[in-house]
Amino acid sequence: MAKIEDWLTEVRLRKLAGWRREGRSEEEIAEKIGISARALARWKKRDERFRRALEVDPEAVDFQVHKIHLSPKKAQKLRKSKKQCW
Repeated sequence: MAKIEDWLTEVRLRKLAGWRREGRSEEEIAEKIGISARALARWKKRDERFRRALEVDPEAVDFQVHKIHLSPKKAQKLRKSKKQCW
């Protein structure tokens, strides 16, 4: 079973952030780590560095919008709502 301490290294935090930038959902990331989505939510509450690594930045949303060819109006609405587009 994975432990949060194993994922607090700089290398692994960058890996988490990279998965997020690629558009992976938190559920997919939890599965890759080997934990449940509920455990991932607990880890996010427990450690700020872990939480920040999983934040979706606007550039990642822009990339995903471009990737799936949403209309500019829908893209703007998506960025404002900060919802996932994947």
